[in-house]
Amino acid sequence: KTAVAVHALSYLKWKATCTVPMLINAASFAAFRGALDTRTPMKVTLASGVVKLALDPLLIVACNMGMVGAPMASLVAETLAAIVNVALLVRRGLLPLKLRIRTLLPTWNMTIKPLLTGGTAMILRQLAINVCTLAMSRRAQAIGAGVEAAAYGIAMNIYTIGFSVKVAMQGAAAAL
Repeated sequence: KTAVAVHALSYLKWKATCTVPMLINAASFAAFRGALDTRTPMKVTLASGVVKLALDPLLIVACNMGMVGAPMASLVAETLAAIVNVALLVRRGLLPLKLRIRTLLPTWNMTIKPLLTGGTAMILRQLAINVCTLAMSRRAQAIGAGVEAAAYGIAMNIYTIGFSVKVAMQGAAAAL
């Protein structure tokens, strides 16, 4: 394995641990938007971004974790956001404390079919974003270490913050 592959594998292993908190946050944002509350997801997202922004240099440089520090910072920020979101949903009565498995199982006509028919454009859009992000990551791997790689990391963090604000504004517009 090359040095880049070793670093990429350790990064991806840690980044994969963010999946569950990210899904909880996405579902929470949808629940808040459904209740016409767009401010709460925005506040939680901004707070999570600030936590990640503070933890990135701390874990990467100060704790000498290197590349693995970035997904660890993401994991902490996303997990804290998920905990806050679930607590707020329970407090507002949008998430019952007693969940029944039967009510969580999707049905074709009530959930899956409308999502597929109405969400095809969004799925294609997200696929295009993921392909572009993957292409950018591949290009960044070719850069190697140094100032260029650091600049890429900073640019990606700024992009993430901007993307979070865009998603919040998109949710607000959808609720109107």
